[in-house]
Amino acid sequence: MQGLTRRGVLGWLATVTTLTAGCSTEAEGPPDGAVHCYNQTNFERSVRVRVARAGGESLLDQTFSVPAGGRATSADVMPEAGDYEVSAASDGDRSSRTLTFPSDGAGIMGYVRVAISRDGVLVSRAGLR
Repeated sequence: MQGLTRRGVLGWLATVTTLTAGCSTEAEGPPDGAVHCYNQTNFERSVRVRVARAGGESLLDQTFSVPAGGRATSADVMPEAGDYEVSAASDGDRSSRTLTFPSDGAGIMGYVRVAISRDGVLVSRAGLR
């Protein structure tokens, strides 16, 4: 360990920390078939999310309490590829869409994203590879 100094070790540690910032050993993003709520405000918000098959079968009707700047994820609610009617409501704001999720051969691809901001709430499809 000749040539190692405290300054050298701290410099190496700072470099490694900077290079690995934001890296994760876990899979990125929510699981396929889930509902993922993002709260982009500075205070806790509640959002009611409903997911149903295009034919009308209800799969989820849940109110999420999402911390300021935080996220909340449901369990997998969409079992297979297809069309789903998704609506979200928070503090009088509402967003509703029919979203189509494809299959990757092994199951559904993608998840529902519910973005909560000071301007309202928005439902969209995300996580397609």
